[in-house]
Amino acid sequence: MNIKLSDKKRSCLPYNTNDTPPLYDLQEVIQQYQSQPELLKLILTSKVEEDKRRAEEAKLRAKELDLYLQHNNQPPSPTGSPPTTPRLESEEEEEEPIVLEEPKRKRSYKVLPTTSKKARSVPYPSPNPPANYNSSFSSGSSISSLSSEEEDMDQHQQRRHSAAAAMLAMGGSLVEESSAYPSPTTDPVETDEKEDSNKPRRRREMQAITKIVETREFPYVDNYFWKNNGNTVQKKTGCKSIYYKCSNSNKGCSVNKTVTARPNGEYLIKYRGCHLPECGRVERIRDL
Repeated sequence: MNIKLSDKKRSCLPYNTNDTPPLYDLQEVIQQYQSQPELLKLILTSKVEEDKRRAEEAKLRAKELDLYLQHNNQPPSPTGSPPTTPRLESEEEEEEPIVLEEPKRKRSYKVLPTTSKKARSVPYPSPNPPANYNSSFSSGSSISSLSSEEEDMDQHQQRRHSAAAAMLAMGGSLVEESSAYPSPTTDPVETDEKEDSNKPRRRREMQAITKIVETREFPYVDNYFWKNNGNTVQKKTGCKSIYYKCSNSNKGCSVNKTVTARPNGEYLIKYRGCHLPECGRVERIRDL
């Protein structure tokens, strides 16, 4: 029993300072990667996930330690032989790989730049063989309190710095990978559009005049339906010209007309093109 307590006690001692992860200030990380918001977001998100994982590991480790102390502090049987000795040995064997797993995890950060960290030494008294239930309970409670305080301090430092150190290394690799890939070439469709925009725009050929009407009636009724297509004002005379196109232009009719006002009150109408057969089939009646 004395050997088991001493082994458990040694597992609670602080680890070697050479295996501690490097310290990184969160403000330095933010200043270094503030020009790359996506990479900074990835680093901070990974740090939060790492903190959650370490917090869960700390809770599980505390529960395992409580279970061990509860089994260790059970009173001896009336016959004098401790019945829980085989169980304690099996639990001690299960505890050892959990305790030894932490240094392995810390050694994985040796590739990163290291900084000095002061080692904390906790004075432990030499263990004495438990004489009765009260002595074993007091020794177990003192060990648990010291170990829990030490673990809390170590985990607090690890949560602040170890995740940031790992994310810095991962961020550097991401930057290298992104720079290794060449920028994509421009789409040939965009280049074609630019070439088309540089070419002079072809003007639609004006159709020959097919009919000219001079009238004082406005609007002039010619038994066709028209849609307004804009208007202009002549600078010299100040007369207004209104442009119309056939209402069946969406069906392929190309007829258009220009109505120009004259100073004497007359209107000059010029027709261009020929209507489709179905353009004049709509009957129009004016009852005035």
